Amino acid sequence: MTKGKYFILNKKGYGSDAKIEVDTREGYIDGDFGICKSGKCWVATHIPTGLKLVEASTKQELLEQVHKRISAPEFEAIVTAAKNSKYHKMFETEKQKILLKGE
Repeated sequence: MTKGKYFILNKKGYGSDAKIEVDTREGYIDGDFGICKSGKCWVATHIPTGLKLVEASTKQELLEQVHKRISAPEFEAIVTAAKNSKYHKMFETEKQKILLKGE
């Protein structure tokens, strides 16, 4: 794992009223996954989609949960559905705006 910066997707609301926020995180990156400490817990994110995968009390517990999650048969379907969603398109647009600003 290397230290780095990545983007996360925060969805606010439901249905047609839903909005998104894109934030950056400083943490550890391993391939498509980022982990960081957020408050008292550790959080894992799927970087290409910005989706929060799991959170846990300890880094070791988080890594175990991430491994279980990405090994699950439905994981690829979840990623595909996320990439085909309107929220992903909004996430990519907002991410590009942030990158262009140089934040």
